[in-house]
Amino acid sequence: MPTQRALILGAAVTKETAAWMGDWAEGLLTVHKPIEELQQLVDAFRKGGGEGKPLYLEVQLSYAETEEQAIDNAYDQWRTNIFQGKVLGDLWKVEHFDAIGEFVKVEDVKESVHISANIQQHIDWLKQYVDLGFEKIILHSVGRNQEEFLNMFGEKVLPKL
Repeated sequence: MPTQRALILGAAVTKETAAWMGDWAEGLLTVHKPIEELQQLVDAFRKGGGEGKPLYLEVQLSYAETEEQAIDNAYDQWRTNIFQGKVLGDLWKVEHFDAIGEFVKVEDVKESVHISANIQQHIDWLKQYVDLGFEKIILHSVGRNQEEFLNMFGEKVLPKL
C-alpha cells in the first residue's frame, strides 16, 4: 500500500457535473476549453463544495519550430478527436475515423488544441490556467514530435510556470 492515500478526483466537463461533485470529490479533473467556460466550471465546483480542493487540467498542445508544422501535427493526429463521444462511440474501423476526418478543417482543430510555434504563446495560455487555480496541468502534446516538445517545454516553458 502507498504511504499516502490517493485523492478521489471527479472528472467533469460541464458546470452541472462540477457542481454535483464539489461536496464529495477530493479534487476536480477536467480538460481545457475556452477560458470563460473553464471559469464557470471551476466556480460551480467551488460553490458545490469544492472550495480549497485541488484542480487538475489536461491541455492539448501542438508545438513545432514552424507554425505550419505545428498546424500539420495537430491536424494529422487530432482531427478526429474533435467529435463528441456519441459520434466516436459508433465508429469501429480505422476507415471510419479516416472518412470522418476528411470533413474537419484546421479551424475546427484549433478550437480544441493550442497550436503555435511561439513558445511565449504557450506560456501565456498555460498561465491563464494557473491563474484560474489549476495546481496540476497535464501537458498533452498531440503531435508526433515528442522529443522536440519535451526538450523545448522542459527548457523554456516549465521554468516560467
